Amino acid sequence: MSAITVRAASNDDSARIGALRQSLQTAMSQMRGGELLWHDKHAQPDLHRSMIFVAEIADYVVGYLLAVMRDSEVEIFEIHVDADARSVGVGDSLLSHALLAARSEGASSVVADALPGDRDTKNLFERAGLVSQRLMMRKELP
Repeated sequence: MSAITVRAASNDDSARIGALRQSLQTAMSQMRGGELLWHDKHAQPDLHRSMIFVAEIADYVVGYLLAVMRDSEVEIFEIHVDADARSVGVGDSLLSHALLAARSEGASSVVADALPGDRDTKNLFERAGLVSQRLMMRKELP
């Protein structure tokens, strides 16, 4: 497989990122807590200090990452890799690039969410050195 290239997203990437975002939202809606997390994150997004990166293989965008800077903390807001490009290091490359950019912007910490049962995302974050700090439990009351 060709080398993975990560770069800042441009306006030319908007359609492909939109398709990947739709794929992410669909995937999240099928996971426990996914619809709630998507809604909570996007109800009042604070994207004024955002960083968007895309990963390419052979000049084709196969993944993206959206990170939001809040004071000295960066939140990995969205990360998604096309199903056909997984298990070759695309997510790791995106996350590594974002962490370097966050450091250069003065960030001192990074946070991210992984849904219950989404072991691939959890493993990706752990490979980058993120450590789980809590597990949120919820029950709707009648």
